[in-house]
Amino acid sequence: MPMSRLAPPISRPPADPVAAFRACHERIRLFTAGLHRIASLPDLADPRVPSAAAQARRYFSEGLPLHADDEDLSLAPRLRIVAPECGPLLDELERDHRQIDACLATLLPLLGTLAEEGRVPHTTFRVAVSFLSSLLLPHIAREEEELFPLCVRLSAEDRVDIARELVERRNPPASRTR
Repeated sequence: MPMSRLAPPISRPPADPVAAFRACHERIRLFTAGLHRIASLPDLADPRVPSAAAQARRYFSEGLPLHADDEDLSLAPRLRIVAPECGPLLDELERDHRQIDACLATLLPLLGTLAEEGRVPHTTFRVAVSFLSSLLLPHIAREEEELFPLCVRLSAEDRVDIARELVERRNPPASRTR
């Protein structure tokens, strides 16, 4: 049960941070689809499940939170300045992030157990996957349809700063990681 690749490391700022956000959204879709493939198996004891569950757990515990920080800490504050009318939308999207985090608090331990022991209650897992999907997929669609078009208002300097922050978030200075 191959899952898609984990988020590739970012070693230099992307030329277009919005394209980087869209690439993250594609990874979200791929990993969510992977969770649905696992959940749809007739038996979670399938030998391919632990590896796929471990990859999904890693993505949803590491990659997705970085992406949410990219949006909440780098993109949203700048959009609030250049497109103040999007404030209510940004507030809703940030609330969505908190709901997604709460859902992940249930799903990540299940993925950990599935990766380590190869078994979890199937119905519980299916419900958690379905709930996460019901939050994530409409959320990213809304960002793409309503939020990302507003990014044309960002200055070139804002885009460079956002891109730099994406890299810094993924490659913290050595002094901060000790």
